[in-house]
Amino acid sequence: MWNLSLPSKVKITLWRIASNFLPTLDNLQRRRLNVRNTFNFPSAPNSVSDSWLEWLAMFFVNLSEYRRRELAVIYWAVWFSRNKLVHEGYKSSIYEVSSFITAFICEHDSICRPNGSAHPIVVPRWEAPQEAVVKINFDSAYSCHSRSATSGIVARDNEGFILAACAFPHSNVSDAFVAEALACLQAVHFAKDMRFLNVTIEGDSLSVCKKLNSSSQDRSLIAPIISDIKELAVGFWDISFAWVRREANRTAHSLAREYRADSAPYYWIEEVPPRTAAAAELDKRDLLSVRV
Repeated sequence: MWNLSLPSKVKITLWRIASNFLPTLDNLQRRRLNVRNTFNFPSAPNSVSDSWLEWLAMFFVNLSEYRRRELAVIYWAVWFSRNKLVHEGYKSSIYEVSSFITAFICEHDSICRPNGSAHPIVVPRWEAPQEAVVKINFDSAYSCHSRSATSGIVARDNEGFILAACAFPHSNVSDAFVAEALACLQAVHFAKDMRFLNVTIEGDSLSVCKKLNSSSQDRSLIAPIISDIKELAVGFWDISFAWVRREANRTAHSLAREYRADSAPYYWIEEVPPRTAAAAELDKRDLLSVRV
């Protein structure tokens, strides 16, 4: 599976499904979506015991590489559809899911085509904010075994210099979806504590960013967290929430992973003279490279 020519998010999601949710996912497919029949894959056995996973493994091994990729994308798409049903109450049709699968595979093949006719792949990079604006990137590292998460927060100015950073642990976190929302909430708290007034909060969680930029009422699992973030946002001169690809959010992601085993928060601040008006807003009384 790991050798398939697919984005990492597809393979990681498939690995998580195989580890924890395969019988549940197959039941969802048989009862509501039945997507695999659309792509001429045979039905799974009725048993949801350990033999179910063995059957899938043997079935996967005997497929061609293209069909393995297709099956992996099917499971990823159905799981995404399942999450939309659980968290947003939206039930996707078989046509919607099947069309998404076909379009995703075609788009991926066109981007990764080896011949010279395809456009070069541009790796997203972190982009500096406007002058007097502080950009704060957030990400989370989640452990399903301990039900804990660590938020990675990095604040940078318009020249790209890191002004401050924070790694903050959370306990009793239900899933990675909640962990991302908590990381965003922590980023806003961090900006408020540092007395940044003009900020852009940036993360690679599309769902969280869309909910924060939406005026409609949120009914998902993270609705209370989204509400808290919006209430905190009122205290800034200007604040915006933006989505960015994971490749442009690596610093925050690395920070969260580095300190995910720690039970105490960690704060860090750059001890240099302010370079911009945004840097002048820093309050250095409390955050001096210490654990609290």
